[in-house]
Amino acid sequence: MARRKSKFTEEVEDLNLIPIMNLVLCLIPAVLFKTQLVKIGLIDVNAPQIAPPTNKPPKDEPDKPLGLTLMIDKKGFLLTAKGADLAVVLGETSKEGVRIGLTSDKDYNLKDFTKGTNPKGMTYNYVALYNRLKTLRDKFPDKKDKPPEVLTISAENTVEFKYIIRVMDIARYEFTKEVKDPDDMLLGEAYNSYVEEKNEQGFDFKPLWAYVTFASPMSGQ
Repeated sequence: MARRKSKFTEEVEDLNLIPIMNLVLCLIPAVLFKTQLVKIGLIDVNAPQIAPPTNKPPKDEPDKPLGLTLMIDKKGFLLTAKGADLAVVLGETSKEGVRIGLTSDKDYNLKDFTKGTNPKGMTYNYVALYNRLKTLRDKFPDKKDKPPEVLTISAENTVEFKYIIRVMDIARYEFTKEVKDPDDMLLGEAYNSYVEEKNEQGFDFKPLWAYVTFASPMSGQ
């Protein structure tokens, strides 16, 4: 007896992906809600130029670049210059430069910048630093036909980086009001603001020291 061959037809059904897609759409807002966005701050600086050291004594010449260097150490700030005698320019008596010692931190509202390796109750005198930088900037302004004045910042290895950032903030822009105490360095309607000047793009803040570079403590010696 001959066997009859049976024919089977296989039918492939399409998968229903709608439930999975709905689940994914529900998970996306939850993932975005848990995501933490990181803000990255950029600080515009210029790379320091390497030049051979010179042993020539500084001379107070109007057209000579100031060559200002700001040293941060455990004693405070030390301002020196290759193009002028800062003690004479600022009316102070000093052999190594202009020294700005530490001061009490009781008047400073920015406590994050006062706690650290400094002695207890002492911090850097940012008010005195700004006023001296402002005086030097007024006496040594940038000229169109001359290279811009450069401020070189140097620090000891023990100085915390937050103090260097604070110094950069102080040297960045010029305040509208006279700075007599730490509150005069705060921004706001009740405190102070930056000087605005007109440029090609409209208005911008007037820089106190537009060009800032870094150097190791041994550079320039």
